[in-house]
Amino acid sequence: MKKILFISIIVIFYACHEPEGKSGYEGWFPDSYILGFVSPENIEAYAYQEYGTVDTEQRKVHFHNLSQHPLDNSLLISVRFVPTEGTPRFRVNYSDGTDNADVKRYYEKVKEIGDTHFKGWDKQYHRNYVMTASAEEGCAVNGVINDLSIVCNKTIDAEHPAGSDVSDLFDVFFEDLYWVVQNGYRTYDGADGYRETHETKFPYAVRCLSVADFIASQRQYISSCFFLYAKKLILPEETYTFTIKVETSSGKTCETKVVVNWKIADN
Repeated sequence: MKKILFISIIVIFYACHEPEGKSGYEGWFPDSYILGFVSPENIEAYAYQEYGTVDTEQRKVHFHNLSQHPLDNSLLISVRFVPTEGTPRFRVNYSDGTDNADVKRYYEKVKEIGDTHFKGWDKQYHRNYVMTASAEEGCAVNGVINDLSIVCNKTIDAEHPAGSDVSDLFDVFFEDLYWVVQNGYRTYDGADGYRETHETKFPYAVRCLSVADFIASQRQYISSCFFLYAKKLILPEETYTFTIKVETSSGKTCETKVVVNWKIADN
C-alpha cells in the first residue's frame, strides 16, 4: 500500500510540472527537433582566425574546438542571439529559472510548426547540432533576419575603405533547423549544403550562402548561432573592429562589435 502511494505521488508530481507529460530532468528531451525559440533582440559575437574548420573544396565543416588550428588568413565570426528574460525555451534542466509559462509557450510553438514527432533522440548525448556545443544547442531564432551588415573600422582594400560595409566578403553558415522539421527529420543535401566532418546519424541542415543570398532567402527558425566566414583575407597585421548589425522582420535591430588582432599566416 505504501509503495503504491509513493508511486502515485511521483506520477502526480510530474503530471503537474511537465507539459505534455514529458520528463524535463537532465538527459531527456521532448519529441521535437527544435529545443527552444530565442527572441532576436540581443546578439554577441566572437572572432577566430584559424585553419581547418571550413573545407570549401570538400564542403565539410567542424565548428567545435575552434582555437586548435593553425592560421590560414581566413576569418570566422561566431554570432549568437542571446536569450533575454521571457524568451520561451525548453531546458533539459529547469534550475536556470525558466518557468512553466515559458515551457508552455515552447510546446505551443512546436505544435504550431509541426515539430512534434522527432522520436528516438531523447537522450542528451544522442543529439549532435553542428553550430555550437553550448547549452543553446538546438535553439532557433524566433523571427526572420531581414538585413545583416558588417562594417570594418579600417580599410581592407580599394573597394572597402574604412567605415564601409564589408559583408560582400563574407558567407553565412547556419543550421536550417526548420528545413529538417519540414522534411521528415532528414539531413540536408542541397547544393549549398555542408557536411559535418564527424559522421553522425543525427539529422542536420548546415547551409552556406553569401550574406546577400542569406538575407534574400528569408529563412525561418534558423539556428540561434551562425557563423560569418571570410576566406583568404589579405590584411596587414593590425587590430580591426568589425561591427555586426542585424535587423529582423519584427523591426528590431541589434548590433555588436568584434575586435580582431590579425596575424599573418606563415606560408
